[in-house]
Amino acid sequence: MNGIKMANIEGIEPTDTDHWFRLVVFQQEIERIRFILRSYLRTRQEKIEKFALHLTRDELARSKLSPLEVDYSNRYFAIVETYLRNTASLESLLPRYQRLDEEGDVTMVTKPDLDEAVFCRVKEPLGDFQPENGGQAFEMNMGDIYIIRYSWIRKLLSEQKVQLL
Repeated sequence: MNGIKMANIEGIEPTDTDHWFRLVVFQQEIERIRFILRSYLRTRQEKIEKFALHLTRDELARSKLSPLEVDYSNRYFAIVETYLRNTASLESLLPRYQRLDEEGDVTMVTKPDLDEAVFCRVKEPLGDFQPENGGQAFEMNMGDIYIIRYSWIRKLLSEQKVQLL
């Protein structure tokens, strides 16, 4: 179905016996793509909200967002901060728990877990790969898919030698 173009669909004669079938399949493909895009955007929004404070403080993390996402993150954090300061009774907590930053002995900043496992596909042959923890080396061939710690492949991602799935 990936090869179908709009011109092909518009060129179908209503008298074709499979006219309606083609239109239904085409419509289902459009709905599938919409679902995938909505799911992707919803997941991205959830991550921006979860790590809003981290994103406002970390320039490298912020550089990976679009200008609209940076603006959304800043506005979202401002709303949450206003809520916490005005209505959530932060004043009733101990002073060391009232701060919304990394200063002090208790951090209030939620950061991504860089040791979390991710799926990745190797885009070019890498040969033997040595994990950072000194574990056993293994060969990474082009097209292979791995479940691996993000921290281990972070550099390979920036070099575009692997891609996240």
